[in-house]
Amino acid sequence: MLSGKITGQYPNYTVTVPAPGQLKVDRPGMPSKNVEVAPIAQHCLRGPKDCSYAVEQMLLELRDP
Repeated sequence: MLSGKITGQYPNYTVTVPAPGQLKVDRPGMPSKNVEVAPIAQHCLRGPKDCSYAVEQMLLELRDP
């Protein structure tokens, strides 16, 4: 789900799974970033509003170098 959200928002980014619970996001012209899945999943357990907030925050962090 998260990798689809990332590539949907940033089509030129590449997402790989280096280890369970981790996403590596390669961003052209910027350093790669790692995303921890567990904290986002915890927010999603609280409900759709918290889940959307956590995903949006993650997407904002991936935008900035």
